[in-house]
Amino acid sequence: MSYSINSASTGISGSDFILTSGVITFAEGETEKTIDIQILNDSVAEADKTIIVELANLSAGSFETQQYVYTILDDEIPLVVIDSPANGVAFWH
Repeated sequence: MSYSINSASTGISGSDFILTSGVITFAEGETEKTIDIQILNDSVAEADKTIIVELANLSAGSFETQQYVYTILDDEIPLVVIDSPANGVAFWH
């Protein structure tokens, strides 16, 4: 079977994670395989991102699910800046 990143993923390969596409081969009697996804950390406060791994070229009845969704949780705390109360301006970055 083959796997690839679905274009509906909000995470970006090379920016948020490292995983391209590939092929998984099961030997007779094997029931599990691992796909390694390297998560890339940055210092930018941003929304959580998703990675949708799509399986293709499956044998009939071999998998119930053909897409697996993983979430990359953002771990940066947004910086809050408050301007003068007279200006009434507050924003975060």
